[in-house]
Amino acid sequence: MSAPRRSGMIGMSAKPTNPPAAGLKPLTAQQSGQRQRLIARYQTQATGILHLGAHVGQERERYDRLDKPVLWVEGHPAIFQQLQQHLEPYPKQRALCAVLAEVDGRLATFYRSNNADGVSSSLFPFGAYADGEHSLWPQLQLRMIEQLSLPTLRLDTLLAGNAIEAKDYSFWVVDLQGAEALALAGAERSLAACQAMLIEVSTVEVYRGGVTWQPLREQLSAAGFVPLFEPARAHDDVLFVRRPAAAGASL
Repeated sequence: MSAPRRSGMIGMSAKPTNPPAAGLKPLTAQQSGQRQRLIARYQTQATGILHLGAHVGQERERYDRLDKPVLWVEGHPAIFQQLQQHLEPYPKQRALCAVLAEVDGRLATFYRSNNADGVSSSLFPFGAYADGEHSLWPQLQLRMIEQLSLPTLRLDTLLAGNAIEAKDYSFWVVDLQGAEALALAGAERSLAACQAMLIEVSTVEVYRGGVTWQPLREQLSAAGFVPLFEPARAHDDVLFVRRPAAAGASL
């Protein structure tokens, strides 16, 4: 898993990796391959892909090979414009601009990061394990360079307002830089259609005030999901599936 971004393993980023989570050994090449095959299996079975935290759509070519509808959601207006340009060659992929949270209309501060065109931008400022003394990526010298006041929107509201059926996107990628819990809290209706979810998690405070692994796991468990593997790094991606579908699938 790479520096905090709306994609890590999800987008096969080439950035420097971060250390294993406390008490865990790094994944072997075989284990990493097993995880990727498991993710690919659920993506292949999906009706479509819903990617929350799009950035500029780094995964667009890989999604195109799946030959499925893809819906991207990006919160930062300028980054969203780049995303739209990148998606022009892909007729099955579309994008919407929204800052996802648990309520509609709350004016929130959106922080833009200094790395890779704002790839680590978030509703939360960096925490001690991003730009502080415990940074997992000290060589990147991460910092937030811009703050915008933007209204929030629930995912349920966003989809309904655009006449989009959640059932057309049964595999979710949730990569919201610490705001994952807020977005899921605003997706109660839509979440019923999700069968599998690849979600970015942090076992330490990468974003100040952002959700960490255990609370996020509990939230998803209450919604009927189980993880098929545990995070192997302090900042990692974990695959969750609906409980009936999980039997015999875990690593």
